Amino acid sequence: MSRLVLTAVTGICLFFSCAQVKKVQQQEPLPTAIPTLRILHDTAASAIRISSLHIEVKVTANIATTTFDMEFYNPNNRMLEGEFDFPLADGQQIVRYGLDIEGKMREGVVAEKAKARLAFENTIRRQVDPGLVEKTKGNNFRTRIYPLPAKGSRHILIAMEQVLPFDAQGNIFQLPLYTAEPIADFAFTITVVKNEAVPEAITSFDDFRFKKWENAWVANRTEKNFPANQTIQVHIPRTGNDSTLVLTEQFSGNRYFYVNSVLRPEWKEQAAPASAGIFWDASASGKSRNLEKEKQLLKQFFRRQQNLYRKPYSFSYIPGRKTGVHHPQRQYRCIAGSHRSAQL
Repeated sequence: MSRLVLTAVTGICLFFSCAQVKKVQQQEPLPTAIPTLRILHDTAASAIRISSLHIEVKVTANIATTTFDMEFYNPNNRMLEGEFDFPLADGQQIVRYGLDIEGKMREGVVAEKAKARLAFENTIRRQVDPGLVEKTKGNNFRTRIYPLPAKGSRHILIAMEQVLPFDAQGNIFQLPLYTAEPIADFAFTITVVKNEAVPEAITSFDDFRFKKWENAWVANRTEKNFPANQTIQVHIPRTGNDSTLVLTEQFSGNRYFYVNSVLRPEWKEQAAPASAGIFWDASASGKSRNLEKEKQLLKQFFRRQQNLYRKPYSFSYIPGRKTGVHHPQRQYRCIAGSHRSAQL
């Protein structure tokens, strides 16, 4: 009886970004989010095909979890070995990986790289075929898939998590779906939890609308022989009661909560300064500086200021001596916003 140990190695990186549009225009081509499975060590074999792709997206506040449930079909008359490649955009991270073993889905374990490598080598020594998810160049991940049975399929499950970008009206979700061949069995479902306003979708699907279901908005689509050649985009409005979302969950006897609040800054006029200190580096090391450009910058600054007292300070550095700062003997007053000044 063959067994498989699944070990995942991931680098976790979250970042926040902003988008300044309400409805993002489709930017094609985008890198596809659909994983691929290519054949290793057999250049004569026909390509592995995606026979089934079911995608489920769950948006909770500003976090989206996207799960790819896939089946790959080997049309060849012989057993093959493959490499599963999964591209990630910046800010996305893998949170789940599973592979079918003897008809049952086995979940992977996230571990540090050193521990995962040790487990991988120990598994090899026991003559057990391991599955190791490794980060490659950029933000791409790959793992070896063996065996790919002749005229048979392998079932792979992988999920990623990301913090959604935010514009003035809400969050934006994008999923680029592009493949060379149509997908025989395709399904897409997106659920937006506890959002008061109705999400807006931009997609080539006909009549793709969100409907209320319990405490969430849900939209779904199923197709046969789906031509994957579009980017699905969803704008999730965050106005009124949606500006602050509080979510709680009970797990293993403990209660956890997550709060996501939209903080809108209050802009205030900055009071004009009454005086300005100018620190001027008179060291010999500054001989290659563009002094004329620096003087022009100062002129432009003081031209906009009225009744401003200027206090110049010069300093220099001589090797073997302490840096000296020379305090001003005079101060100057800017006249009526002009670059001209009067000595006080």
